[in-house]
Amino acid sequence: MASRPLLIGSTTLVASLLVGAVGVPAAAQAPDGLTHDRAAQVDDLYAFVSPDRPDTATMITTWGGPQGPSEWATQSWFDPDLTYWIKVDNTGDAIADITWTFRFLTNVDAPDSILSTGFGSVPGVPVGVFQSVNVTRNGETMMSGNVPPANIGPRTTPGYAPLSLNYLNALDPNVEPERSGSLFAGQRDDPSFADSGALGDLLGMRPLNAKHARKLKKAKAQDDHSAQNTQVIAIQVPISTLTSDGTVPTGPEAATATIGVWAGASRTSADGVSTTQVSRVGAPLIEDWLIPYGEKAAWQAGDPAADSAYAGRYAAPELAGLLNQAYPGNAPARTADRTDLVQLLGQGVPGLNQTTTEGVADMLRLNLGVPPTAKPNKLGLMGGDLGGYPNGRRLTDDVVDITLRVVGDGYGKALAATMAAAGTAVPDLKSSRSLGDGCGSNDRKPLASFPYVAAPWDGYAGGKARKACSGK
Repeated sequence: MASRPLLIGSTTLVASLLVGAVGVPAAAQAPDGLTHDRAAQVDDLYAFVSPDRPDTATMITTWGGPQGPSEWATQSWFDPDLTYWIKVDNTGDAIADITWTFRFLTNVDAPDSILSTGFGSVPGVPVGVFQSVNVTRNGETMMSGNVPPANIGPRTTPGYAPLSLNYLNALDPNVEPERSGSLFAGQRDDPSFADSGALGDLLGMRPLNAKHARKLKKAKAQDDHSAQNTQVIAIQVPISTLTSDGTVPTGPEAATATIGVWAGASRTSADGVSTTQVSRVGAPLIEDWLIPYGEKAAWQAGDPAADSAYAGRYAAPELAGLLNQAYPGNAPARTADRTDLVQLLGQGVPGLNQTTTEGVADMLRLNLGVPPTAKPNKLGLMGGDLGGYPNGRRLTDDVVDITLRVVGDGYGKALAATMAAAGTAVPDLKSSRSLGDGCGSNDRKPLASFPYVAAPWDGYAGGKARKACSGK
C-alpha cells in the first residue's frame, strides 16, 4: 500500500498526544524531497500462482491512489512521461533478472471535439481520446495494445464489464499462445480494503475503540477504498518464463521455485531521455509502517539490493512502540532485536520463500511451487495457508491485519509454529491476535480469471463511499 492511506496522524509521539498535546499532521509539511507525484505512485503489488491457470503466475500493480468514479476525466489516464515497470529476481541476489516496462501514448483522434470517447450508441460521436501501451521485456519490445476507456456511464460505456475484457492483450504475440502470457492495463475497482481513516488517527481500530488510550464509542469499521477505482497494470506469464532455469517447479522445495517481485515508476527527465526512479513497492506496508518520513524519498528511489541500510527499521520498528502506547492494556510488543521481522519481511520464510540470510531486501517473495489454495484464508500463512501472504500476495489477503499482528507479536498458532520450525521462536500474545482494522474483504469480489480485479465503478451511478467493512 502506498504511503498516503495509512499514515500515523502526527509526527509527535503517540504518548504526547494522548496527554493532550496538539500535533501538526505529518502530511501538512512533508520533508524536502518527499514525492507527491500521484500518477507515479505505485500503491499495491500482488503476485500469486494463478488459481485457474496454475502453470502461470499473475502480477498486478495499482497506481495513482484511489479514484472516485466521477474522476474518470482527470484521473483515469496513465502518464506518458512515466516508465512503469515490474521487476523479478529469480537468483536470490535482489537484482532484477527480468524487467517489464510499460510506456503509454495518448492519442487524440478528434481534436475538434470536447468528448473524450466515442463509445456508446449515439451516431456520429467521434472516438476522441484513447491510450495505447508499449511493453518491453529486458529491453526487447514485446507488444503494443490499446487501453480501454474508463467506465464513464451507461450511455457512453454500456455493458462495461465485458467491454473492458475485450482489451486483454497477448503479452508476447511472437510466440505460441500458451507461452504468450496476457496483459491488461486500464481502470478497475480498487482491490485494496482498509479503514485508513481510523488507522491514520493514532492507529485507531474501530473494533478496539474501547481499548484505545483515547477511547471512542463502539463503531463499525469503514472501508475507505470502497466504491473507488484505480489504474491497473496486470500481467499473467507462464511460470517457466520466470524461473532461472526455465522449468516449472514440481514442488515448494525446488531450488528455483522462489522469486522476488517489486514494481515502480521512473519519470522522464527534462532532456527527454534519462529517467529518475520516483516510486517502488515490494511487500505491502513496508514503506508505510517501517520507513520514517525522512527516509521515504531515498527509499522510493532505491533498489532492494541496497535495502540493508534500512535493516534497523525492521529490527526496531517504531510501529511496535506506537501500538504499545495506543493500546496500553495489551501485553507489550517487543520494540528491539526483532530478528523475526528481519527474517519474515526482509529475507523470507526459511523452507518456503527465503532468498537471503543477510540484511534485508524489500521484495514480494513468491514460491512458484506452492499450488493455489482451493479455499484461501485471508490471513495467509498466519491462517495456515501456504499460498498466501507473506508467500506472495493475493487480492483477498488481509495484509493490514497480518502486518499489525506480526509487528504486535500476535503471530497466531500457525505462523508461530512455522517460524519455530524455521529456528526463530516468536511470542504469540493473545491480546495482539485481535489487532486489526475490522476490514476483512473488498467491496467487490475478484473475477475468477485474469485480470482478476473487478470492473470499476461507473461515473454515473458511482457507489457508496466509506462503506461499512465486512469482517469476513
